[in-house]
Amino acid sequence: MNFSPKLTRRTLIMGLSAFPVVAFAHAGHGAARVSADAKVLSAKQSWMRLKITILNLGSTPIVLHGLSASGASATPLPAPFEIGGFDGADVVFELTFQSLVPSAFTAQLDFAEHGSAPVLVAH
Repeated sequence: MNFSPKLTRRTLIMGLSAFPVVAFAHAGHGAARVSADAKVLSAKQSWMRLKITILNLGSTPIVLHGLSASGASATPLPAPFEIGGFDGADVVFELTFQSLVPSAFTAQLDFAEHGSAPVLVAH
C-alpha cells in the first residue's frame, strides 16, 4: 500500500487556524502572570486620578512602562517602574479624556517585551 499525504483545503484551514492561538499566547506571555486592580481616587468631568495595584505572580521581575486607555491621555511614568518577582506595587496615574470620564472602561498596562495586561476601571 502506497500512502502519500495530500494537502486538502480542510487540512490547510485547520493548520492555519492554529497559528493565531500560538501568537496570542506568546504576545502576552509575561503579562499573563500579572494581577491588577484599579481604584478611582477622584474623577471630575474629563479628568481622573486612578490607583492601580499590580501583583507580579511570576518569579522574574517585570517593568511597567505606562498605561493607556481609549480616548484618554495618561501622565507618563517618570521612569520605567520595576516590580520584583512575587511582589506587588501601587502606581497612581492621572488620565485626561477627550470627553467626560466614562463610568467603566478597560485600561491597558504596558509591560513592553512582556506584553500588556488589561485592567477594568469602574466608578
